[in-house]
Amino acid sequence: MFKLGQSESYWYPVTIELVDVEGKKKKFDFDAKFKRLDDDERRDLLVREDGDDRPLPKDKEVVQQVFEGWRKVQDAEGGELTVNDSNREALLKVEGMTRAIVIAWAKSIGIEGRAKN
Repeated sequence: MFKLGQSESYWYPVTIELVDVEGKKKKFDFDAKFKRLDDDERRDLLVREDGDDRPLPKDKEVVQQVFEGWRKVQDAEGGELTVNDSNREALLKVEGMTRAIVIAWAKSIGIEGRAKN
C-alpha cells in the first residue's frame, strides 16, 4: 500500500569505476542521499518546453540540486568520511564522480537512459 507523505530524501547506491594503484579498473560503491523532488521540481530541473531556450542542466547543476550526502565513503586512513562542505568538494573532484552520482540519481527516478547520453 502506498503511503502519502514520503521522506524528503532517500538513499540510493552509486557505482564508480576507477583505475586502482595497479592500473586495473575497479568498481567502487557507496550510498548517496538524494533529495526527493516532486514532479514540478523534477520537470523544472530536467524538461525544457518548446520555445524555452535554457540549456538542459549540466551534471554539476543536477548534483547541486539533488545530492545531499553519502555513507560508506572512507578517508585516506580508512575512517568514515564526514559529510561537510570541504569533504563534499573533495569527493566531487574525483574524476567521474559527478557523472556517477547523476547516473545513480537518474536510475533512482527511472530516467536512466537519458542520463547516459
